[in-house]
Amino acid sequence: MIADRSARVAFLVATGAQWSESDAARSEDVAEDHSGVYLRGTKTDGAARVVPIVTAAQRELLAYALEHAEGEAGMLIRPWGNVRRDLLEACRAVGCTRTRCD
Repeated sequence: MIADRSARVAFLVATGAQWSESDAARSEDVAEDHSGVYLRGTKTDGAARVVPIVTAAQRELLAYALEHAEGEAGMLIRPWGNVRRDLLEACRAVGCTRTRCD
């Protein structure tokens, strides 16, 4: 489960996807050469798009996400029920303080 969650974070950072777009991600949405990722956005008419993967950092994060994702039934990543609680616990475990951006 932890590997899948880190895969989601890597996917989000690599693609700039919104949470709902990562929920909808499927393995076939990633180009075979990993040059782009189709995001199934639904909030606006232009939300569905292909995000180019051009930097080395993006490629590394995407490769990590693909290697560690544990999705089932065609989905790339498993559902994550209570992300806020889990991230807060992870931050506390490593001594990170909670911050807020206003």
